[in-house]
Amino acid sequence: METISIPITDINIGIRMRPVDHVKVAELSDSIKNIGLLNPITIDMNNTLLCGHHRLQAVKNLGYVEVDCRRFDLNEHKRLLAEIDENLIHQELNYIEKAEHIVRKEDLLSRLGLRATKRGVSKYTDLQTTEKLAQQIGTSKRMYQRIKQVAKINEKAKQILKQNNVISNNLQALIEIERLEFNLQIAVAEKIGRQDYSVPINRDFIEKVVSDVRGVDTLKRQMGVEMVDGKRGLHDYYPTHPKITNLLIDREEFKGNIWECACGSGSMSEVLIRDGGYDVISTDLIDRGYGISGVDFLDDNNIDRFGKIDNIVTNPPFRLALPFILQCKKIARRKVALLGTTQWLDGVERYEKIWTDRDFPLSVIYQISGRISFQKNHIAEVQIGGLISWCWYIWDREHIGRAEIDWILPSRD
Repeated sequence: METISIPITDINIGIRMRPVDHVKVAELSDSIKNIGLLNPITIDMNNTLLCGHHRLQAVKNLGYVEVDCRRFDLNEHKRLLAEIDENLIHQELNYIEKAEHIVRKEDLLSRLGLRATKRGVSKYTDLQTTEKLAQQIGTSKRMYQRIKQVAKINEKAKQILKQNNVISNNLQALIEIERLEFNLQIAVAEKIGRQDYSVPINRDFIEKVVSDVRGVDTLKRQMGVEMVDGKRGLHDYYPTHPKITNLLIDREEFKGNIWECACGSGSMSEVLIRDGGYDVISTDLIDRGYGISGVDFLDDNNIDRFGKIDNIVTNPPFRLALPFILQCKKIARRKVALLGTTQWLDGVERYEKIWTDRDFPLSVIYQISGRISFQKNHIAEVQIGGLISWCWYIWDREHIGRAEIDWILPSRD
């Protein structure tokens, strides 16, 4: 793949499956005029348009003579796709190998503009939805997603686990390992990957191995989050369940790109990309195998590093909530959406610094009714019974008037 700038007149549009939506083109024209073309269009080696018809029409309307393009060798990509399909359908692959093939295939489809990224895509389109991809390898959508989850395991841990046929063909055991923090995945893989077992390899077995590795017998819960010997870890990391992110994107629309600045292992970013169809920049201070690591969001030197940022959506570290909010409001051009506790509303310092701000005002609070729990280092199932009340806070530069509050009821969501 290469990115080049070529004359618009050199691009062959050909016959498109869907007509241009002129309303969408007008919106894109306004966006490109203000912040530039963030996502180049996609063409093949003959300059035939593969993806980005609306973006191309938008730059034409703005009088552009040349446009940035990503150029793909379509034949090479199709050859790789055919090879992957052959392996997935006809080869005896373990679950780790299947997961790696699935991720590789989806990446190729995305590069060709053929991967569906939004819900509600018509079954008659050529875009490849998760359901279609699952059918192609003879499995259900749910099973396909579970297999794909295995690909997130630490690369070193995967290489160890591949050497044990029992583990590499046990989907439930692999998913349990994937839910662990990366360093722990490696330690668990080293303990079980090269051994043979006569006992069932299930959740209880994995938990026992984890307990042996950690050497910790007593785990406590306090304030709705897991604690070890009553102490919080140095780096707060409590991943967000996909359903919680979906509660946000079902209610709030974001124009432009999104920065997820505490992405962890990508649990929130993946929902924003897959279900929301957004252009997401993912960073974190700690390397958890996803996005760009080593990025201190509170360091002002990073403000210009990633260009113009329209929106920020994240679940900030618990102990750094206030500085994260202030930094978000310095950077975002349009909206900020943070998952936080209802306790944030309390406190004189927060009142003076964030709740009374008129330049970037609070627009709405989505209060989650029925307290949910978070679990350290892996995603906890959404359930009632946590000790902390959570909500989505939305700040909007264009908002006028008082902030609104809306409730998310467990009976509906």
